[in-house]
Amino acid sequence: MLPIKSEMPDVSSQACIDEEVERCFMGPMASYSKILVPIIILSLSSAIRAELLYRWDFTSGSTVDSVNGVEAVLSNPAGLSSSGYTFTNVGEGITVDQPPELAVSDKYAIELDFSLDRADQGYQRLIDFADFANDEGMYAYDDYFYFYDESPDDDTYTFAGGESVTLRISRNGSCAVVTASLNGNVLWSFNDSSDYAVFNATNNRMRFFEDDGSEHPAGTVTGIRVYSVADGFEEQASGSSVLILDDAFGCEVADFLESQGHEVTSVYYPDWDGTNPSPSTYDLVLLLNGEVYDYELGDNSSSEAYSTLNSYVESGGTFLLTEWTAYDMANGVKLGLEPLVPFVTESYVGYDYSGTYTKIGASPLVQGIPESFDAVVDADGGVCIGLKDGAEPLMARQFDYTEPPPCPDENPGLVLHRIGEGTVIWINSDLGHEDNLPATEPLLQIVANAVGFDLRSAADQATPVPLMPAFLFLLLTGLVGVVGARRMSV
Repeated sequence: MLPIKSEMPDVSSQACIDEEVERCFMGPMASYSKILVPIIILSLSSAIRAELLYRWDFTSGSTVDSVNGVEAVLSNPAGLSSSGYTFTNVGEGITVDQPPELAVSDKYAIELDFSLDRADQGYQRLIDFADFANDEGMYAYDDYFYFYDESPDDDTYTFAGGESVTLRISRNGSCAVVTASLNGNVLWSFNDSSDYAVFNATNNRMRFFEDDGSEHPAGTVTGIRVYSVADGFEEQASGSSVLILDDAFGCEVADFLESQGHEVTSVYYPDWDGTNPSPSTYDLVLLLNGEVYDYELGDNSSSEAYSTLNSYVESGGTFLLTEWTAYDMANGVKLGLEPLVPFVTESYVGYDYSGTYTKIGASPLVQGIPESFDAVVDADGGVCIGLKDGAEPLMARQFDYTEPPPCPDENPGLVLHRIGEGTVIWINSDLGHEDNLPATEPLLQIVANAVGFDLRSAADQATPVPLMPAFLFLLLTGLVGVVGARRMSV
């Protein structure tokens, strides 16, 4: 987990930041040494839609996919039965040469339904991307999954020998972000800047359950599905303009909004001075503050960016901000946002991770959002803080990373606030960005709902259950002004 940053990140190496302030892609991620780590098959959220290109159902007795008729070549055809395709650890994998008109390369999602005979075998190669040109790829290591040697080392989710699992791996083309999930649980993400997860061999060849050395797995696969993913999301018609003041990790947010038909411009927020570009023509200004925090807008506490943003909201603009904004302000950073934020900075108690979001009010902002949903385990940071008078909480948030949690029983998760003719929306979440994780589906949906949202015209809002006002928050906690370096220890 990242400490407070003492130096400005080197954005010169980030292809996303260019002189014309166009799209901002992934910032640098933590490097991972060559250690034995989990391999998960990268996953997209259930909200992400994509075209199904190939579907092999090996229990049907056929090796031809049922969508486009592409053949999967089995190293041992005798292993095919009504139970699926059984492969042994002598190298009995599956090879697919993709037709050029269908081939996926740098953006895709793959789902594998399979079981491995052993969960104590060291490395077992599951997917090869480069026709054995290198050792990188998806592996099982003992009882967990790992992309050698790029992904985080995390054995939170494991498997047992003989257990049937679904492993999903996806790669976002524009951001080069690889994400893995096991049975629907997100395991990790990493920035594939070296293109190790790109199918780049002749015929974009895919190899499954086979190694070019001794790391062959043994088990049974019942199905493989491959999806084409248009940078992660199905495009929809809409048409608003969004300015993202980015934390160098906002690519998945930009992609999601563009999939809804919106025009997105991203600029690294420490470089934004209020004019490059001006916010005046945008329907929403979004400040992401999770991966990069502890810096001022425009890298200057006196930057004109603050007064420009205040004027934008006062005159009718919509401004959405995420954490770690309250954390920064409690530490004396970004105080130029004080006229806009819906929380009382002086009531800041502390920060935490994980936990649960609960809907407490009706609004277009929470349409399509579950009544309650969990934050990412051991990630998704937020703060304990009270609200200003007139601020309208729509969701509550409780934490469970530390024991006991630093917050009282009630804590805001999503808040609306009217400033002049404009609207301020605060999500009490870093969207997972501090931990180099993409935002989850419900949080992305809240951001999408905010585009075009205007308190003056939001007719179907209901009165929410009130959360604790700041003065009572302070009385109950007795911890006013407790600030300090993150992350908390447990």
